[in-house]
Amino acid sequence: MDSVVIVNVVIQDAKLRKRPCVIFKEDIKKAYDFVKWSFLCTMLGRLGFCTGWISWIKGYMESSTMSVLVNGSPIEEFCNQKSLRQADPMAFFLFLVIAEGLVGLTRIVVAKTLFVGSKVGGKDLCISLL
Repeated sequence: MDSVVIVNVVIQDAKLRKRPCVIFKEDIKKAYDFVKWSFLCTMLGRLGFCTGWISWIKGYMESSTMSVLVNGSPIEEFCNQKSLRQADPMAFFLFLVIAEGLVGLTRIVVAKTLFVGSKVGGKDLCISLL
């Protein structure tokens, strides 16, 4: 809820000062379906996980299987090769690791001043990512 309040303050401040403002909202509802294992492993490495942990997580992801019910009967199991399973206890943690990639890209863009955050209320507080 804090992020919603902060975004509202940024928008109101931009309207009052008549400054241009761009808000980018990412809809992560179906993002679990588009996770690439290679990117996840790369992010784990960049976050400092050792190769042992990365191989364990990779093995955990590649060993999962699924089955679909067709007319009430399960079909043959198949490997989950692309997406995170939303009910999986590890899915939330692994998705946060992937989301850190977007955070890193945003930090780079802000550091190169290709994107400038919004200063709120004359303070030195600059909001560029929530």
